[in-house]
Amino acid sequence: MNLLARKLNSLIYRYRDKRWRFDPRFRDDPSLPIDRPIFLLGTQGGGLTLTARILARHPQVVSVTGDHLHWAAYHEMQNTLERALSPSLTWLLEDPPGFDFDIAQGYGIGLHTWMYAADAFWPLYHRDAGDATPEERDRLRSLLRSAIRLNRSDATEGPGRFLDKSQTYTLKIGFLEAILGEFAPKYVLLTRDPFAMCWRAVHKVETVMALRRSEAEKFEIALQHWKNSMREALSWEGRAALSWWRFEDLLAEPDRVVEEICDHTELPFRPEIMPGPDDRIPWGSAHDAFDRSKWYPVRPNPSARYLKEVPDWAIERVKRECGELLDRFGYRPPERDR
Repeated sequence: MNLLARKLNSLIYRYRDKRWRFDPRFRDDPSLPIDRPIFLLGTQGGGLTLTARILARHPQVVSVTGDHLHWAAYHEMQNTLERALSPSLTWLLEDPPGFDFDIAQGYGIGLHTWMYAADAFWPLYHRDAGDATPEERDRLRSLLRSAIRLNRSDATEGPGRFLDKSQTYTLKIGFLEAILGEFAPKYVLLTRDPFAMCWRAVHKVETVMALRRSEAEKFEIALQHWKNSMREALSWEGRAALSWWRFEDLLAEPDRVVEEICDHTELPFRPEIMPGPDDRIPWGSAHDAFDRSKWYPVRPNPSARYLKEVPDWAIERVKRECGELLDRFGYRPPERDR
């Protein structure tokens, strides 16, 4: 894509992302049903973007930026509706005591990517049923109906199934259940190998890189983040409509796993939502959507690089801290060449 096309696409994307602020269609309609909203949960880099874009191609699905005609966005209410949401459902503009960041590395104040579930950040981001006041309930329900009303098109089938992948909501299932439980929300947890992901966070995620901490301390924070996120989500199995899948299995058998996710979320599976060689990326898509290597063909093992690089001391830390989770998800330490 040339420079002019990129600029034009960026303008369209920004318009779609911000239009709720001025479009008269963004207003509450109490008669509009909230029908089994779908929340994708997990950690950044764990496969949520690919999964969200596949499901967003379903003609029954809408998100905060469009329906299936505009499927290649980020689908994160915590970002798009940041100024309308209550603080309980968005990024917080504060850092815990003792956390200093190198602003020169591009860290944005209040964005705690790959650390919001770490021990020091947990009290800031975790929300449970007791935090769901009547005002919180009315506000979120109103925003969901407004978003559905704005973003469904004439091509949307039915009232529109709302889809969101705000990762911090992994820590807010109880809060969401208290507010939306009567609408039968569906939760999809995606997990990815922590041996790779925690090392990746230290060396690729800007917020973690910007921390003025040693490599080992950064790794510890990333490890806490992964462990706490997975434990909290799994604690809701049997109490909410939550099921989990490994991102590695989605990449290895995409049709099978997506069909299972559709069955769990009660979306009729349609083969045409799967990535294909002839898919056209819609105008106004997120910039990374035009990297076709992230769409088709599906990359079989994006963790290989990090599994090769992660040092032995970090492997031992994951084994020591996450033994039960490793067994539950079927992850094993990377094998070393001898």
